[in-house]
Amino acid sequence: MQDFLPADGSVSLTLIDTCLRIFEAVTGATDEAIVILSNQLDTLGSALANTLLSSFLLAVNPPAPQLAQRAIDCLLSTLKLLIDLTTRTSDWSAALGRNSVLVGTLLRLVVATRRKEATAGEGLFVLQAEDGAVREGGAESGVDGTGRRDHTLDVLCLVLGVLANLIETEVRVRRIVRETSKLKKFSQCHAQLHSHAPL
Repeated sequence: MQDFLPADGSVSLTLIDTCLRIFEAVTGATDEAIVILSNQLDTLGSALANTLLSSFLLAVNPPAPQLAQRAIDCLLSTLKLLIDLTTRTSDWSAALGRNSVLVGTLLRLVVATRRKEATAGEGLFVLQAEDGAVREGGAESGVDGTGRRDHTLDVLCLVLGVLANLIETEVRVRRIVRETSKLKKFSQCHAQLHSHAPL
C-alpha cells in the first residue's frame, strides 16, 4: 500500500474513494470477500468509522472548495460499504454498533441533513456541479437549474440504512438513537452523543 501513497505523506481522497468503491463492488459480488474482510473486522471497522468522520468534517468545512466534492464522494462510498457490510452479516453490525465514533458520526449526519430544513436555507451537502454534469442536466443527474447538486437526500437515506441495520442487532445503538431522537436542539444532541462512552 505504501507504493500507492504520495511521496509527501499526504492522503488522496480520490484514492480512498476508489478503494472504498472497489471494496463495495467486491463485497457485493462474492461472499468470500466478506469473509476476508471479516478477518480484519475491528481494524477495518475503526478505519471506516474514522473515514466517515473525516469525510463528513471535510465535506462541511473543506480547507479548499475543490475538496468538498471529493469528501462527499468519499462519505457516500463509505456509507454504501457500511450498508453492504451490515446487511450481509451480523458480525459486522455487532462490531460497528460498538464503535462510538461511527454511531456518533451517523447521528451527527442525520442532524446535519436536517439543518437545511431547520434554517430554510441551503443544506450542507449542496455543491456547485462540475461543468460536465451541468451540461448533462436533468433530474436524474441531481443537478438543479442553477447548476448545483444536492447530496442531502443521498446522505440521509444511506445513513438511515446503516442505522436501521445497526438497530436491528445492537440494543445499545437502539437506546442511543431513541434517547437522541427525544432531544430538540443540536447542543443537546451533541452532549448526549458524548455521554455514551465506548464499550
